[in-house]
Amino acid sequence: MEQWRALIPESIFRKYDFYNFNSAVEILTQSYPEEFAEIVWTLERFEIKLDDILEKGGNESNIPKKLNELLRPMDWKEIEISGDLVVRLLEGKSGRMNCHVRKRHFIP
Repeated sequence: MEQWRALIPESIFRKYDFYNFNSAVEILTQSYPEEFAEIVWTLERFEIKLDDILEKGGNESNIPKKLNELLRPMDWKEIEISGDLVVRLLEGKSGRMNCHVRKRHFIP
């Protein structure tokens, strides 16, 4: 059963749709309880109004500005995360099927 739902306060559970991907709710609530409390506090206060959606924002609309006003005093910052995927070719058996691969060399 979806026991993770009990970890989300009713105050925000009624307001938003939640999806628990790879046990993220359990990990967040158990490993980072202070950060989770700050997220809950923010979501309880955050509102998007029709005017926010209709207003032209230029580089930044009113919606992220409102969210930043709530998060920045708690020292939350926007960051960008990037990563590289390393792919290795393993010749031979893979699981239950034999893999036959023609080697190709790619030059970037």
